[in-house]
Amino acid sequence: IHSLIFNTIKLTHAGKYTCQFTEDIKSIGVLQVDEAQTDFDIALQNVTLNEDEPLILECILTKDRPDDQINWLFNGEPLLIDQERVKTTKVGPIVKLTIDECQLSDEGRYQAEINNKTSKALVTVKEKKIQFTTPLKDVEFDEWSKCILECEVNKRNAECHWYKDIMEIRPNDHYQFEVDNKTQRLIINRLELDDTSSYSCVFRQEKTSGKLTVKELAYEFVRPLEETRTVVEKQELVLECETNKPLRDNLAIWTRDGQVLIHNPMDGVLIKTTDKVHVLTIYETKMKDHGKYTCTIKEASTTCQIVMNEAPVEFIRPLENLTVTEGQPLRLSCTLSKDNCHVTWVKDDEEIKINEEEENRYVITNDARAYRLDIKESKMTDAGTYTIKVEDKELSCQVVITEAPIEIIIPLSDKTCMEATAEFSEFYVELNKPKVNLIWKCDDEPIDFSNPKYSTRNEQTKYTLVIRDIELSDEKAYSCQVSSGASSRVKSSAHLTVDELQPEFVLTTTILQDRECFEDETVEFECELNKSKWKKTGQTIMCKWFRNVDREIRTTAKYSMERSGPIQKLIIHNAQFEDEAEYRCVIMDNFVSAKLTVNEYNLNLTVA
Repeated sequence: IHSLIFNTIKLTHAGKYTCQFTEDIKSIGVLQVDEAQTDFDIALQNVTLNEDEPLILECILTKDRPDDQINWLFNGEPLLIDQERVKTTKVGPIVKLTIDECQLSDEGRYQAEINNKTSKALVTVKEKKIQFTTPLKDVEFDEWSKCILECEVNKRNAECHWYKDIMEIRPNDHYQFEVDNKTQRLIINRLELDDTSSYSCVFRQEKTSGKLTVKELAYEFVRPLEETRTVVEKQELVLECETNKPLRDNLAIWTRDGQVLIHNPMDGVLIKTTDKVHVLTIYETKMKDHGKYTCTIKEASTTCQIVMNEAPVEFIRPLENLTVTEGQPLRLSCTLSKDNCHVTWVKDDEEIKINEEEENRYVITNDARAYRLDIKESKMTDAGTYTIKVEDKELSCQVVITEAPIEIIIPLSDKTCMEATAEFSEFYVELNKPKVNLIWKCDDEPIDFSNPKYSTRNEQTKYTLVIRDIELSDEKAYSCQVSSGASSRVKSSAHLTVDELQPEFVLTTTILQDRECFEDETVEFECELNKSKWKKTGQTIMCKWFRNVDREIRTTAKYSMERSGPIQKLIIHNAQFEDEAEYRCVIMDNFVSAKLTVNEYNLNLTVA
């Protein structure tokens, strides 16, 4: 057996091979060599290194083929290769993975793959001792400036903690942290005086400290007030200035001609400080607001001279057309842009001048900028065009007066009077307007005023019916009614009651007289009334008799009473000494009286 052996087959070994013994004895065969896949010739090796040292993993392939694709994995996951800190290279069959400044997080199992072939290596990273390579320094900054405290550690992106004295600092608008590779920064914005302190940067057990001193700045106006401003009356005045630092314990004091201004929005003065900007606002300027304005903060001050120009008067709220009902109050008002202006009121091109008769009806007033014309009780003649004139301006409106319907304010009321009253004038009605024609009636019949018994009396809006020589027949229903027009249905009624005169004793003819009699005689007392019956009822007038004022006498065997028309009699039978008394005849509030004297008989004794 004859053999041809290749220890390592190559693509170049492909071809036709002949085994020949003689010219006639030979054997021919063809060798075809298929190209083998790339594999790892020298695998990755485990590596142990220190933190921040570069990591280099290297392997050698069996072939150098440009189209071979090598994949790298870290702990089983695809490795992110940024070609900056993590880079791969391939030179011929040699493949390298390089990681600059290796971190603790780079520790793990790395794996290279090609054609389903794998090479693995374990990388161990030893942590190095942490040190502050550049410590904090004592620094000094001006108040309200920006301060940066900076130090450097020998470890990239270390999570350090910052302290002010012993209090840990948390990031906010005032404090900000920055980490730039190995550089740690504390940024303090807008330094204040109480930021003066010792500051520390701490990483684990390592620490560096430095003192920050904040120098107080004197106040300065970096944007002062304008030297001069001209303002038109009624306009808003805004004065604004800016200092080099915000206020702390000091206040901005605003003065006008040395007089301190007080923040009072109700008076239209607003003083405001926002950060470093100081503003004085006067919402609506007046002529008295001219002068020298100064803003003072400690020793710093800035000044502006304000010149006021008077504004022309303007109508802020105009007169308005008005329609009112006769008798109602009427008010015309408008608002001007100035206080206490001299104005003239005109009606139908004629100036309104208040005479003595009208002074209680017209009132012209002004309250600050409001100007008014009031007419207390409007009349039909008040209708027309009203104009208010001020300086070179004027404004007009139309006033319409509608006639008021006649109304009864105080109606007639039932009255009572005494018979024979000479003049009765308590029947009156009060209307809402004067000079109204009324029809007076008695029991629904018009009263004949040609009869002197009746008359009327008018006083402004009060209308009175006068009745003279009152008789019992005057006891009737009386009414008044508007004579014509839409108000003719306005009516008021009342009843007059006439009280009859009391009976009186006639003292000229039959007079009650004192009487004398002897014992056992009959005595009569007699008096006369001026009437025997009541005229209204027809009833007989009844008198009462009294003994000694309060003892009423009743009809008995002793006493009898008789009436004959107006004559009243008291008869005392069988008079005795005890009947001697004062006897009184009483009718209502009137009475007459007389005395009875009883005499004893003289006894004449005859001796036989």
